[in-house]
Amino acid sequence: MYIRHILIVMILFFAGKVSAQDSVLSAKVLQGKWHITKVVSKTYSQQDRKLLQEKVLATTDAFKTVRGFVPLVMLFREQNCSIQHAYGVESGQYTVDLSSRLWYRRGEYKPQQPAADIKSGSFWLCKMEDNKILILEMPASYYNEDGTNLPVKLVYTCYYERAN
Repeated sequence: MYIRHILIVMILFFAGKVSAQDSVLSAKVLQGKWHITKVVSKTYSQQDRKLLQEKVLATTDAFKTVRGFVPLVMLFREQNCSIQHAYGVESGQYTVDLSSRLWYRRGEYKPQQPAADIKSGSFWLCKMEDNKILILEMPASYYNEDGTNLPVKLVYTCYYERAN
């Protein structure tokens, strides 16, 4: 009986480990060109964390009105990537870690450069939906709302589809 319980626990442990590995996003999956399709903007009160406003932006002109850095088009190749945003185009290096964080650092890839150097750049939490839609959670912005001077937290979630 005792051995049966140990076997069941071991089976559940390994099954959980395999399913967790399946959900980890890899750099290989990102390869190619991605276009933004939607941005969900949420504004929260910093004091009580209440949702004050939620907007869904779905046009190129609307994406350009976003406060902060939002990639419009991303092209991933091996360790290099280029990002088009409202202010221009930049290129850099990227990697994805086991916590599904997409690390990005501006600048050219150098083969002798360790992945730890890339992780000194920016990161976005990312996940893949139905193996077709890339979702990036951008870092939050904190500021005082115009007019009311209320301290708010602004969070963007960006949705991308692979270009054909």
